[in-house]
Amino acid sequence: MNAPDPEALGFSFSIVPTPGMTWPQVVALERQIEDYARERELLPRGCQLRWVLSSPQRSLSAADQVELLDWIVDRPGIAAVNLSQLLPDLAAPVPLSEGYLRLTPLEPSVIGLTLLHRLGRIKPELYLEILGGFVRPIGLH
Repeated sequence: MNAPDPEALGFSFSIVPTPGMTWPQVVALERQIEDYARERELLPRGCQLRWVLSSPQRSLSAADQVELLDWIVDRPGIAAVNLSQLLPDLAAPVPLSEGYLRLTPLEPSVIGLTLLHRLGRIKPELYLEILGGFVRPIGLH
């Protein structure tokens, strides 16, 4: 695959594993993420559950973000995922201080939202908006 176009949009995400997840399970999950990306002709970069996804052929969209979240919901061992906004020229995962969307797969509202999305009742942009949009963490001084 070619290097991604610096103007093309991509996004980063980090996964929070469930307590007690073993190192072999983390490695297996990383391989699943790599397989997921390659099946969709995406370029995965990262490790230790912090990744950047981009494509050498196109800009990614909210639909790509939601497809990833939908895939993650079905993976065991994931307590939460933090997803960045769509950004150009991502060389490394975006720090959480830059804003993120957090999905907790086992929350009842996420289960219902996932079903609505899979039934085609809501568009990807609305899916992300319902999850709360992209927020910045609050820092106390």
